[in-house]
Amino acid sequence: MPKSKKTKKGPKKASQRGGGQKSGPSQDITRHGNKGMTGPVRPKTARGGSAPHSAAAMAVCALTNPFCDGAIGARYLDATAHRSLPYTARFAFALATGSGGGGLIAIKVLADGVYTMAASGATDSPTTPATWTLSGGPPAGWDDSRITSWGVKASNNLSPNDSSGVVRVLSLNEPPLVSTAFNVTSYTYDTCETYPLSPGTTFHWIAKPANAPQTRRMLGPATNATTDTADAFMSGWQTVVIAAIGAKASSASVLYCEIVAHYEFTVGPASGFVPYQRPAPPPQPAITQAVDRLAQTSPQTQWNKTDSSVDEWFKASAKGALSMGMKAAGDWAMTDGLPAVMEGIGMLFA
Repeated sequence: MPKSKKTKKGPKKASQRGGGQKSGPSQDITRHGNKGMTGPVRPKTARGGSAPHSAAAMAVCALTNPFCDGAIGARYLDATAHRSLPYTARFAFALATGSGGGGLIAIKVLADGVYTMAASGATDSPTTPATWTLSGGPPAGWDDSRITSWGVKASNNLSPNDSSGVVRVLSLNEPPLVSTAFNVTSYTYDTCETYPLSPGTTFHWIAKPANAPQTRRMLGPATNATTDTADAFMSGWQTVVIAAIGAKASSASVLYCEIVAHYEFTVGPASGFVPYQRPAPPPQPAITQAVDRLAQTSPQTQWNKTDSSVDEWFKASAKGALSMGMKAAGDWAMTDGLPAVMEGIGMLFA
């Protein structure tokens, strides 16, 4: 019988090896040095950090830096959270000088609004006490209210020929009463920074909670009675005094000051805002601890920086504050607690 012809076996085709498609670089995780890994790789951001970590840093920045992109609409993630609404108050003031080239503006933010006091004269410390003026705050009809962050951005708007003297920025942890006149010389300030009032001078002063986390509590209806004075709304946040010394005399504006204050407030059952209140975010200890840590360690004043530069500094510092908390907690926030943290971050901006 004739022998059957043997077919010569060659290399298998791609279709016989596994579906006809080769694994590309994005599918071959061993090419990235992740040998032995199974499952998806955590997404990376442009700066190399993990996406969840960057989102948490954004949440921390939104609650510490009032000039942060996410500060508008941010709410605090602690156990006292309510169904609430966010609100941002913005005001602009000009620091004027007297005949001696001196002037000042004092700013404090309470749960019911922003208070300012201005004085001008030959020095930055007038001996005559000045009264406080309420500029505005949460919408009328609010029930509970608290401050999430606030700060001041000041810019020199004089020409190079008219720019002279120095600007002094003083922070006071002990809030003076708004029901009585404010005498600048009656207090010892916690921080004092002095800089030349040169052309183009710009700085951001960012308030710190003097007694965190008590400072971040909601002030409720009991302090909103008509018999109470504005002192009942003392929030525990710092007061700032911005003073010009030796500046252009009798100038209507040597510094343009923009105040930004972010609030979180609730309304009563009869308010028309009730349907718009957002659900209470779940408490997130990893976030709130990082917020308090960064608030106490960050510099009081950011000098000659743009809003975006200040934002980037806080985001980078927020990652460091989060890392410290995660290490102390045994990496809780990056393992078992990560889903809850991400849920809380989503509620922060919901």
